[in-house]
This record gives sequence, C-alpha cells and structure tokens, in this order.
Amino acid sequence: MKKNVIWTLSNMASKSSEAVDVMQSLKIHIRAVEFMRIGSDELKEQCLWLLPNMSADSATVRSELLQTDLIEQIISIVKKEKVSVKILENVCWLISCICRDPTPSSISKVILYFIIVEKVVWTL
Repeated sequence: MKKNVIWTLSNMASKSSEAVDVMQSLKIHIRAVEFMRIGSDELKEQCLWLLPNMSADSATVRSELLQTDLIEQIISIVKKEKVSVKILENVCWLISCICRDPTPSSISKVILYFIIVEKVVWTL
C-alpha cells in the first residue's frame, strides 16, 4: 500500500509546484527518507522517484533533504551487489536535483553526493 501511495504522490509532485509545497509542509520527503531506511526495495525505488520530483521544484526540500541521512540510504542502495540500472538512474537523477544551487553550508554534503555519482558511473 505504501508503494502505491508514494507512486501517487510522485505523480502529483511531477505535475504541480503547489502540490510540492503542500507535500513539503507535510514533510512527505522526510517520510520518504524514513521509508528508504526501513522499506522494501520496491518502496525504495518509488521513493527514488518521489524525492527528485519534489526536490527539482523546491529549494526548501533540497535543503531539508541535505539535513537527513539520505546520503547513507543512497550509499546502502548503491553498495548492494545487484542493483538495477533503473534504481541507479533514479539515484543519479535524485542527486542531480539535490545538488542544484547548494548553499555554502551544504557544499561538503554536495561533494559527497558527487563521489556517489562517480561510483555509480563506474558500476554501470
């Protein structure tokens, strides 16, 4: 059920900045990071669709995601022996969204994300 809810939210976020604003106020992106920590691979994949859709439109979402343990969740996904190309593509898309317009205080985390992208590229 969670997978379907995240999928629906992802579709809504991809179509409307206003929807992203509401989701941000409800901290949906923070919940998605939590789901990545405890959820199934299918749920993680849906979260990897939702988070870029939300962060592409919202500097606030990007900033708040940089304050979570999202990087650790991404590392745990990328380190798996068998990771689908689709998930790796979504990881790269998410990182490209998160790393837009970094603030001076977030630059060190942004650099870590670039290191992950490099490892993903060499995995493909």
